[in-house]
Amino acid sequence: LQKRVCKAILNGIRASRSNMGRMSSIQALIGLSNIPKSISDDPESKEGDLSEKQKNVKLSVNVLGVFVSASLLRFRPGTNRAVLESIASIEAAELATLCKDPVAGKHLIETIMDLPKGHAWVRQRILNKLVPDFVISISENRFGWHVIRKGFDNGTTNEKVRIVKSLAKSSSRLAGNTFGARLLNHCKVQLYKQHPDHWNRDQNQNKHRQSKKKENMKNWLDDLEAVNKSAPKKKKRKKNSS
Repeated sequence: LQKRVCKAILNGIRASRSNMGRMSSIQALIGLSNIPKSISDDPESKEGDLSEKQKNVKLSVNVLGVFVSASLLRFRPGTNRAVLESIASIEAAELATLCKDPVAGKHLIETIMDLPKGHAWVRQRILNKLVPDFVISISENRFGWHVIRKGFDNGTTNEKVRIVKSLAKSSSRLAGNTFGARLLNHCKVQLYKQHPDHWNRDQNQNKHRQSKKKENMKNWLDDLEAVNKSAPKKKKRKKNSS
């Protein structure tokens, strides 16, 4: 049913938008048509090639479209593959702009960064587009830095290293920014620069703690479910007809 819902929404959007061109259904749904052409025309453009005005462009997304897209992301792995593919295919510059948007960044991109293992591939594809070319400008943004933080927390070891290396190269610049400084502290960039081995050990310990925490939570939920199943059901009292 979830898979059919996803297909129906995508097909419905495409049928109502005859002039979408290369834009996918989800891109139209969340309002990517509002991004200025100077940003989206050249898919080869990198952060260094963009002017400050282009990097900080304000995007007016379709709020309802973002919430619909975010709800589709929480479907069972495999049922929403078309939706995830559509989002992962967005150009890097457009993704960076979405990360810095208060609605799309929080409810769409952050949600992707938090998706469970079955959806890890889409997080990896998005991070590959953002790191290293756009990671600094995103990290300096009050909404964008949460995306990088969650990408770091849920990423693989290689993804964590790529992110922290990018941050380390611009640590002086980020240290002067409120949100950049928070990210430097969260990712322990100073420790990485001074003692990479200690940083790796610390990340492995964090990973072990998180796994143990998830395991304990799962065991607690299983025990709670078992107690609820074994609890005797209360019999309904019959009402007197008199």
